[in-house]
Amino acid sequence: RVFPGTHSGKDLRHGRTRCAGDVPAAGYGRCRAPRRGAYREALLVVWDCVVFRWRYITGGLGLAGQIEGFGPDDVLPNREAYCETCAALALVYWAHHMNRWTGDAACADVNEQVLHNGLLAGWPVPGDRFFHSNPLEADQLASRQPWLSGAC
Repeated sequence: RVFPGTHSGKDLRHGRTRCAGDVPAAGYGRCRAPRRGAYREALLVVWDCVVFRWRYITGGLGLAGQIEGFGPDDVLPNREAYCETCAALALVYWAHHMNRWTGDAACADVNEQVLHNGLLAGWPVPGDRFFHSNPLEADQLASRQPWLSGAC
């Protein structure tokens, strides 16, 4: 079943166990999802799917740049990797919440991996510019965009 990327936990009802749509919205929405009843099992299944099927080695998420969304299971090509900086931020928050909720150190490992490899790569030390997407392979040098007041 499809698990839309929304900003609330209501999409965890009815056993939906797949993410679709906007990657950052899916991460931020999972942070606010209830952790009881049917939501609990669905949230754990979605977490496993995101962490083990859609996450790049850098911790980045998102294959389809045109929709800033998830791709098919286990399809993670370097050149098409979107790995949006905002998605990395959402996954850092979500991993933190999952670690606090489950006590599972693997969630803290995801948090650390994404923080150091996926999120911090998005902007330089001065903090005035950022990469919206962070592909793992490119033909030319990319340049960072000026910082947006509404980013992430």
